[in-house]
Amino acid sequence: MCHVLDPKAITTYREYQAALHELDELMLADPDTPAGRRFGELVALIDAYELSREPTVIRTMSEPTRVTA
Repeated sequence: MCHVLDPKAITTYREYQAALHELDELMLADPDTPAGRRFGELVALIDAYELSREPTVIRTMSEPTRVTA
């Protein structure tokens, strides 16, 4: 099974968005299947990307959303 993200790293925002979309499609996959293993790979890739980015990519529930007029 060939994937765009097979280089084992997410380096662009476009790849990040593609990984999130694929992850959403695999959400109910059985862990003991190729789709389930891909889900685990994507979680690791997404986590590594988010940790390497500025805090603006990662938003926690405790951070208020600021709206300026």
